[in-house]
Amino acid sequence: MDRIHEIYMQNKMWNQEIILHLIEEAPYILNLQNASGKTALDLFLEQESSIDGKIRESFARSGARTGDSRLNSYLENFEDNRNSIMVAASIIASAAFTALINPPGGVWQDNSSDGPYPHIAGESVLAQTHPKQYNALVFYITTALISSNATILLHLISGVLMKRPFQRTMMLFIEIFAILVAGGSICVAGGYSFSSIVPESSKWHMKPPLVIPAIIACGILTPLFTYVGVNLTNIVVVLARWRLLKKRLTTTIPSPRV
Repeated sequence: MDRIHEIYMQNKMWNQEIILHLIEEAPYILNLQNASGKTALDLFLEQESSIDGKIRESFARSGARTGDSRLNSYLENFEDNRNSIMVAASIIASAAFTALINPPGGVWQDNSSDGPYPHIAGESVLAQTHPKQYNALVFYITTALISSNATILLHLISGVLMKRPFQRTMMLFIEIFAILVAGGSICVAGGYSFSSIVPESSKWHMKPPLVIPAIIACGILTPLFTYVGVNLTNIVVVLARWRLLKKRLTTTIPSPRV
């Protein structure tokens, strides 16, 4: 009986060594959740009636949290962000679609084969009077329309199919990136639309009102693109490190003492 108790205590100490080893080697995975939404602290609390003081200190120092507390705060922020993105994507999609079917300068009202601009009723006036500006305008408006619709589609997919917080976080950053592309494209398209309807004699005087907002927009969008790109990269890095750690643990975790 004493031998059985000794083996039990040795295995318990070995399990604690594994936990301490994981906390020290990979603190960044402590708050990751499994398929049931549980963190490392949740699993340890289920198996142990009381936490060893050294392990408790290691968990606290590493910022470990239970799945419920982490998930509740996460979901509140997540839903707010997703709803805001959905509203912005809907507005941009509506504006882009309207600009495509109602180009600046209007459309020809009659058919004509005479003059410098032969045309058919319903064709865009800008396409013949300023073809370069029209092509650029169509490109940016189409980019905004596709990006905003893609954001809406990703929003629906993530709400229905993505249940794990990690997956939904990654999808959120992809949605943010797409909405930034849509927002930047619609701003550039607006600049082209405005410049196409301004008379040539007034364009020189209208440059400051166009250039200054463009510089401000670039100053705002550039850090946002950088932030989203860095976070997407971090998500990929965490996945890669987690898979690498799983391979390393098979050789670095000490064997149980019997």
